[in-house]
Amino acid sequence: MRVPRGSASGDRRVGVGVGDPAPGHGRRGRGYPGPAALVGAPPRAGPIFPRLHGSSVRPAGKAFVRPLVPVGGGAAPGGPGPRPRPRSCGPCAHGIWLLPGLGDRRGSPPFLVRKPRGGERSGRAAAPPSALGSAPCTDRRPFRMVWAVLLALLLAGGGWGWELTVVFTTDLHTSLVRLAKFRDVFRQADLVLDGGDAWEDPHRLTGEAEAWETMRRMGEYGYTAMVLGNHETYLGPRALGRILAETSFPVLATNLRAPLPTQPWALVERKGLRILILGVLWDLAVIWPGWELEEPYAALEEALAAVPPHDLFILLAHMNTDRAFDLVRRLSRKPALVVLGHDHQVYLEPRVVEGVPVVQAGSRGKALGIVRLGPEGVQHYEILKPAETLPLAIPSGTFGVLGLFALLALLWRG
Repeated sequence: MRVPRGSASGDRRVGVGVGDPAPGHGRRGRGYPGPAALVGAPPRAGPIFPRLHGSSVRPAGKAFVRPLVPVGGGAAPGGPGPRPRPRSCGPCAHGIWLLPGLGDRRGSPPFLVRKPRGGERSGRAAAPPSALGSAPCTDRRPFRMVWAVLLALLLAGGGWGWELTVVFTTDLHTSLVRLAKFRDVFRQADLVLDGGDAWEDPHRLTGEAEAWETMRRMGEYGYTAMVLGNHETYLGPRALGRILAETSFPVLATNLRAPLPTQPWALVERKGLRILILGVLWDLAVIWPGWELEEPYAALEEALAAVPPHDLFILLAHMNTDRAFDLVRRLSRKPALVVLGHDHQVYLEPRVVEGVPVVQAGSRGKALGIVRLGPEGVQHYEILKPAETLPLAIPSGTFGVLGLFALLALLWRG
């Protein structure tokens, strides 16, 4: 039925009675008032929306009558004046119903429900936005919270959660062949580093050939960088220069001033991190004419002040243990890792000097070191040893030297 204008209920618009089951809703008594309708009009089709805050319900014939709770503001059709905007719920201009609790400080959880389009189920024409009280969404706090959570997760899984796997060798002395079974370990590492003295024989007849073969194998294994050791200098500047010029990875000598194709530093990028690698050697190495070896501490401080921006740096040091520990203590900027060579020691656990892990993997290919670095330091450390230690191969040049000595001995006796 319709309420005549001027009656006790006036020309007010009322909602569908809560006692009338809504189409498609099922259980009686569980329906709630939907968008405004005239008294006696058939119930509006579509989903049923939660009951609005502050609405009053009273019987009017066979239907429960309640005043229309406006959502969009403005004057009601035929009403006396402007209607106040409630704090509860209403549809936004994007067709989303904002139910109680969305942006509400009373503690209710936020929900978003799709507003039914007019005529979706009942076939009736859609009501104009003004009749539904459409209003733009102005409360963005829930969306800001979502973006804040996503940003936190991104930071937790990005650069702040970095991890680097470093494989290192020290004092190989042409014995890299012993680690051939670990070639897959070399390939899977982020960085492969060497602490110097990769060559062995100082004799010119055999040493250069061994050096060429060792550097070729190191290139195949994917070495990132190595530091020049004292045994590398035994070949002399010419042979050393020829070998280093053909090496596929940088050979570092931060504190050496010499006409050699060595590098003072190397900057590589792994997993979005810029990693600086420096290398120093001890002051008792063979110094040829035209070479100048600086004190390691002064050379490192000078290099750190001139290198490009980086996220962390690793130090390769070919010197005795006490000298290396003292160097780490004096540095103004601490490295993330120190790979130490020359003493032929195997560190089963990293030696920590003022928070800096110092590692070493023995000599002659009898061990391979693996260290996993993270923001908190060393996350994993392991020393791998071949199950069977292969005998050292006798260089072909050695037989030539022995034959020459035998021939001279025979001539001398004859």
